[in-house]
Amino acid sequence: MAKRSIAKNYIYNMVYQVLILILPLITTPYLSRVLGAEGIGIYSYTYAIVTYFILFGSLGVALYGQREIAYAQENKEKRKKVFIEIVIFRFITILLSTVVYFFSFVNGKEYQIYYTILMLELIAAAFDISWFFQGLEEFKKTVTRNVLVRICSVTLVFILVKTKEDLAKFTLIYSLADLIGNLSLWLYLPKYLKGIKIEKISIKQHLPHIILLFIPQIANQIYNILDTTMIGWLVKDKSETGYYEQGHKVIRLLLTIVNSLGVVMIPRMANAFANNDKKQINLYMKMSFRFTFFLSFPIMFGIVSISKAFVPVFFGNGYDKVNYIIYLYT
Repeated sequence: MAKRSIAKNYIYNMVYQVLILILPLITTPYLSRVLGAEGIGIYSYTYAIVTYFILFGSLGVALYGQREIAYAQENKEKRKKVFIEIVIFRFITILLSTVVYFFSFVNGKEYQIYYTILMLELIAAAFDISWFFQGLEEFKKTVTRNVLVRICSVTLVFILVKTKEDLAKFTLIYSLADLIGNLSLWLYLPKYLKGIKIEKISIKQHLPHIILLFIPQIANQIYNILDTTMIGWLVKDKSETGYYEQGHKVIRLLLTIVNSLGVVMIPRMANAFANNDKKQINLYMKMSFRFTFFLSFPIMFGIVSISKAFVPVFFGNGYDKVNYIIYLYT
C-alpha cells in the first residue's frame, strides 16, 4: 500500500475534526438567539450524559482499531479479521451500554424527550468505522462524508429550528446526522474486504489491549465532559450551562486545529513501530511537537486579545459570562 502524504492527511484530518465543530459554530449565532442560553444548556447537559455511555460502550475501540489496522496495512487477511472482530466487540459493548442508558435516563427522567432522541448517538457510535479508514490513512473518505452530512444538517437547522420549542428538532437533526454519516462509510467497505477469506474470529484477545488504551482515554474524556455534567447537575438554571458550553465550544475548536496532526501521525507511527523503524518514529515525534508549539501560543494570545469584542458580536447580547470561560480555558 502506497504511503499517503502526511501533509495531505493532516489537511484532510484537520478539516474532518474542525468540521465537527465549525459547522455548529456557524449555527451558533443563530441558535444562541433562537434557543437561548437555557436551551443550549439543556442540550449540552443531556448530550454530556449520553457521552458517558458512548465512552464506556466504545471502550477506546476507535484508537485501538486505528492502531491495529495500521499494523496490518500490508496484510489484507489480517486486516479484515481485525476489522470484523473489533466491529463485533463494539456492537456488544454499545448494546450493553444502551440498555443501561435506557433504564437509567430514558425511562421517566427529566428531559426524557431529549434523552430518547440522543439514543441515536449510541446507535451511531456502534456503526462508527472511521477508525478503519484512519488506520489505512484514507482520511479523504471520512472528510467527504462529513462535509455532505454536516452541510445538510446545518441547512435543516436553519429551515426547521425557529423558536425555543424547537430544541427537540435541533437534537434530532444533529443525532441523525451522526448516524447517517457513520452508516455512509460502510458503503466503501466492499472495496477493502471483498474476496478475502478468514478463519477463526476471536474477540477475547483484543480485550486486554483495549482496556490498556481505554484507561488514559477515559481520564481525558471525563476531564472534557465532567465539567458540563457537574454544572448541569449542581446549577438548576441551565442558562449557566449554556454560557459555559458556548465558551468551551470556542476553545475546543482552537484545540482541534492544534491537535489534528496528532491523529494523522498515529497510523504512520504505528506502522513505523510495527516495522521497528525507530529513526522514523523519532522524526515524527519531533515534527509533532514543533508543530504544536508553533500553533498553540499564537492562538492562545490571539483569542484572549479579541474575546471581549468577539463574544457580543458572535453570540449576541446577554452572553457576557462567556468571556470569563474563554479566559479561564486559555
